[in-house]
Amino acid sequence: MRKSWVFIIALVIVGFLAGASWAGKVNLSGTHSPSEIKGTCSEVGGTPYDVGNNYGCTKDCGEGGVDFCSVNCKKGSQKCTGQCPKCGERERTLPTLGGADAPSRVLKDSGARPSKRY
Repeated sequence: MRKSWVFIIALVIVGFLAGASWAGKVNLSGTHSPSEIKGTCSEVGGTPYDVGNNYGCTKDCGEGGVDFCSVNCKKGSQKCTGQCPKCGERERTLPTLGGADAPSRVLKDSGARPSKRY
């Protein structure tokens, strides 16, 4: 129970900080196991977590602790969402960031989508 509260408080804090920095959210294509996310998190210098029905990683991806990047996955489905400043502006429907390296790109804040072709 105590871990759940710590996780909820951490998500609220990250949510407020991410909102202040205009971080965008994306769906990550495919499925990503807890071991994959933990390994990717270690590679990029993030902090992995595994609490309740969620697992993922958070990382400071800006200067002075202003911008945060995160990947959050649901156990069972292994479907994940990512949030980073370069992932784009917030939209009602989350765009999907594809590729096997999607978690790494989000945590490295290089999740920018290509510009639209006209």
